[in-house]
Amino acid sequence: MSDNIIDAVLKILNRKEETKLNFEIEALKSEILSYLNRDDITDELFPVMCTVIADMILQKEQLKGSVLSVKEGDLSVTYSNNSPFFGRLEGFKLIRGIKTDV
Repeated sequence: MSDNIIDAVLKILNRKEETKLNFEIEALKSEILSYLNRDDITDELFPVMCTVIADMILQKEQLKGSVLSVKEGDLSVTYSNNSPFFGRLEGFKLIRGIKTDV
């Protein structure tokens, strides 16, 4: 399933395979599965995960180092860091300790 996610995300991004991007996709996949408390990717989750990963990669490229606010007294810099998968993946989130046979 991992290779399928890489292929699907690369198609969404219209990019060719490259090692660094493959590692980034794998890392984001693991981050999402951890967030959802899941070990597997269901058929229903697959397209959502692919689009979320593609969006996260694009957002990272566009917002790299985006400054949200700057405060001069005692110097404070706040960077924007909105996670693009919150909300879209909530329906797939599992509660640990509860096992279903669905």
